[in-house]
Amino acid sequence: MREVRGTGSSLNVLLAFLAGCVAALIFMGLGAYLYRITHQGISQFTGTIHISDTASNPFAPAVSKVGPAVVSIEARMKTRGESEDPRFRLFRDLFPSEPGRVQGSGVIFDGEKGYILTNAHVVENMERITVTLIDERKFRGKVIGTDPLSDIAVVQIAGGRLPEAVLGTADTLQPGAWVVAMGNPFGHHNTVTVGVVSAKGRNISVPSEDGRGRGKQLDNVIQTDASINPGNSGGPLCNLKGEVVGINTAIATPTAGSVGIGFAIPIDRAKEVAARLVAGKKVPHPYIGVRVSSVDQVEEAERSRLRLPDEEGAYVVEVIPGSPAAKAGLQRGDVIREIDRQKVRAHNDVVRIVRSHKVGDEVTIVVWRNGGLKFIKVKIGDQAS
Repeated sequence: MREVRGTGSSLNVLLAFLAGCVAALIFMGLGAYLYRITHQGISQFTGTIHISDTASNPFAPAVSKVGPAVVSIEARMKTRGESEDPRFRLFRDLFPSEPGRVQGSGVIFDGEKGYILTNAHVVENMERITVTLIDERKFRGKVIGTDPLSDIAVVQIAGGRLPEAVLGTADTLQPGAWVVAMGNPFGHHNTVTVGVVSAKGRNISVPSEDGRGRGKQLDNVIQTDASINPGNSGGPLCNLKGEVVGINTAIATPTAGSVGIGFAIPIDRAKEVAARLVAGKKVPHPYIGVRVSSVDQVEEAERSRLRLPDEEGAYVVEVIPGSPAAKAGLQRGDVIREIDRQKVRAHNDVVRIVRSHKVGDEVTIVVWRNGGLKFIKVKIGDQAS
């Protein structure tokens, strides 16, 4: 019996030894495998990673496309002295040693004919307009036409193989999209700033030049946080494809500089106005004469008083005295629900629908007043008149 137990014990020892060897081989093989894949993995990530210039800097290609067509515009006021032209006060701090000198920006959109897009407030009633290209060539500029209500103007210089920018569209712009502003802020030529589209469809009130009049309303403009400063006016706002999507026009600021709230005229509107100016035609401005806001921007107490079935429509903040809307009987506090059978869901729909009509057209406006609907016929007028 002892021999049997002894033999079994030896066998167990042998089997245990063999099992240990097999386990060691397995662990060694597994270790080698893990080392190999780990080493390969590390070698993959320690190799050279190539990043294209476009990926690392998506703005440079856009700037290289549009930049050569961006110009500096310098003009002298026809009148002299601070008391004669209120715009002098706007620029006296910028050019204290040269009274009456104004600088802005522009963008060439027709290189053969030398046509430049800029702001009306840069060149209107000016003389001795000098246009400077990126290569420092200087040209005498001629104002082809201005439209103060849209703040668009066309200036012409001697053409012939001048660089020109591609005019795109603002219709496809989305809030959050990257944009590039170019121009000559504070006289610093060829300055580039970058930001995003903060909002679309903004309606802004621009004060009158003397600070006493009503000023003007710019409708459906693009808001951006790309830095825009005095001297940027008239310069292009571009997308990353190198297409002009807007013309920089104004800033909202408590100081003289940018605080990240700038505005640009959509290029679609600028193209429309420029085409008429070049053709020597009057630029019509269909309007009804109301200032509106979206219903969701109205105070809670006023919304409760209105008892609207939903939050769609444009709330009438003001009716301009003597306007078509005033003559037709629209009132402050009305909510415009439809214009000519087209739904009005927000404030910018009013401008869009009215502008789709011609001056002199009669439209039916459906308003919500005193808990019910009221139908009012309005003859569209011309804001310029």
